[in-house]
Amino acid sequence: MADLATFTGLERSTVSGLIDRAAQRGLVTKTADLHDGRSVRVTLTESARGLVPEVTAAIGDRVKPLIGELSTSEQKRLTALLTKALGA
Repeated sequence: MADLATFTGLERSTVSGLIDRAAQRGLVTKTADLHDGRSVRVTLTESARGLVPEVTAAIGDRVKPLIGELSTSEQKRLTALLTKALGA
């Protein structure tokens, strides 16, 4: 939960609540970490993985107006910079 809180910039308690609700909806599973009993591993379920194309398209629809004024080369540069910033 601490890693997710750091990644998202949200409070740990907020992330815990979000993950608990996602688990209740069958979107994630929580398992104890084998190496650190204090940690919990969160994994997407198959049904959540099935939502990835839909969610990706929805995000694209929201981002498109923001980058619409950029040239193709500027869009590529922005993509490269965001990829680097996210460590992907």
